[in-house]
Amino acid sequence: MNKLGKEAKVLLYGITITCVISFLLAFGISSLMAKEYQKDLMQHDYFMAGYLLNHSDALELSAFTAEQNENDIETGRESMKLFL
Repeated sequence: MNKLGKEAKVLLYGITITCVISFLLAFGISSLMAKEYQKDLMQHDYFMAGYLLNHSDALELSAFTAEQNENDIETGRESMKLFL
């Protein structure tokens, strides 16, 4: 690296720093997205459990197409606390 000029060294350092910052930024964004997805998935699971508990006469398939409401989500959250 001694044979490289000052401009080449500055360029290589700049490229390296840009790559490291980009990697860290991508890692941070993907971590936030994963946490948000986990939260949404747990909300869905709570709803499914609550809907199936509150509507025992309905078909299981209808739990996938029904509108979510707070009562079903809260029932599911309380029932799944036993397993978590």
